[in-house]
Amino acid sequence: MWHILHFIFEESVNLLLKKMRMKEYIRVRLKHSVWYLGFYITSFFYCTATLYKNNIDIFSHSKLLGIEKETVPGYLILGFIVLCTFYAHSIIWEGLKKGLSISSASYLFLTMFILLTYFCRKVEISLSLLAIISLSQFGIELARCISTLLKQDSQIAKFLLKIILWAAISLFVLTHIVIVPLFFLFPLGYSFIIEIKSTSLLLLNITLWLWFSSELLNNPLYKYIYHWIYHDLETPKTKCPGSAAECSLFQPRDDVAFNLKIIREEIKDREAKMMSLRKPKSRSMLMQTLKCMVVIKKKLKEKKSASESSDSEESESDLQTPLKEKNSDSEEDISELDDDKIGLLAKNNNEENKVVINDELKDDLDDCNSNQGHSKVNME
Repeated sequence: MWHILHFIFEESVNLLLKKMRMKEYIRVRLKHSVWYLGFYITSFFYCTATLYKNNIDIFSHSKLLGIEKETVPGYLILGFIVLCTFYAHSIIWEGLKKGLSISSASYLFLTMFILLTYFCRKVEISLSLLAIISLSQFGIELARCISTLLKQDSQIAKFLLKIILWAAISLFVLTHIVIVPLFFLFPLGYSFIIEIKSTSLLLLNITLWLWFSSELLNNPLYKYIYHWIYHDLETPKTKCPGSAAECSLFQPRDDVAFNLKIIREEIKDREAKMMSLRKPKSRSMLMQTLKCMVVIKKKLKEKKSASESSDSEESESDLQTPLKEKNSDSEEDISELDDDKIGLLAKNNNEENKVVINDELKDDLDDCNSNQGHSKVNME
């Protein structure tokens, strides 16, 4: 029955908070805190009203000094069943949500203690203890709700959150460190050692001490001290939610948005490490790289100048060879002529040579220019 009610409650609250556009981790925290806040308020008023109706003093030691074989009144049975089944439901629910945790163990030992007090016909012991526990847990869950809804942007909000946190811690210290040992642990142990040595009292002492030990390991004060000693800025967010208040009141986040954020940060860190490996590791390596670049640039300039000089020499040699061939041919023709015709041929030959030389010079210059253009293109 409790599972059905809890499921309907969480779905309804989740739908309402979604319409209010609240983030997923805020919805998870509010659903958990509001559920237990409502139960602890109801449990506190029920237990105190029942004890007051039956004229039972919460801080009375007489109820712990003996085990009476009396029947439990009928009007207490229904309320007792409701309380016991709720804590049994919390064992299963917390186990499904968080796995094996200290909170599940705490609910387990408390349920066993409640059942033992019923079989020992000492229901007033469990009612008194549940009233004190409900008061302490009410303060803690209220602090969680306020911390979840309070925006920590300003210094006033942070100061208010610290006050709420220390108020919840003070209430826990008052109930669990002062009241529970003085009015439950020590009297129950004394009744077993001095008054009555029975198996039922032994089991009551064992389960109560186990519950008390689990509560000491799962409270805001212990988490605050642990955060102050072991957590720092380098602690991963999967182990510490962040500030001391959040670490004391809440478990580390496990929602989808938070996990995606962690994955993105890990990817950025890996990329930064890869880029750092590609960069030069020292000043000497950087200077060596610059020297290599200068040497390569000089070699490229030398190759370019050498290719340009070789192209110019080839063009000059191409210009000189046609002139030599023409002069040799003209000398051979002149030697074969008679003396009478030398004058006329010389004049004609000079005119022809001028025309030929001019034409050949033009052709050679054009070839030279084209070769130089091709060489520049190749160098580039």
